Amino acid sequence: MSTGRRIGMAMILMPIQTAGLNQLPAKLNAHSTAISNTVKQVAGAVGTSLLVSIMTNSTAAHIQSMAANATGNVTQEHRLMEASIQGINDAYIVIVGICLHSRFTALFIH
Repeated sequence: MSTGRRIGMAMILMPIQTAGLNQLPAKLNAHSTAISNTVKQVAGAVGTSLLVSIMTNSTAAHIQSMAANATGNVTQEHRLMEASIQGINDAYIVIVGICLHSRFTALFIH
């Protein structure tokens, strides 16, 4: 899954950057490349922190709901593992939502 996502990103980022740079005069290429790289770095950092925050908060919520609905002989470690898996799943759902929104928005790029 991750490998496919990385290959897809590699296939799409260069054409997007080239199309964006072609819209500017040649004298602004150095500045636009610097801004593009800065935005990529900042977006990567913000996206990572956002998804980790979603995963952490979701995991905490799932732990609380599992503790409230505790039945049977389930250990705390098992609950923590299950809640972590659910938190990661919730973060992936957010990623899919962002991707679908981006895909829809990309339809309006000329």
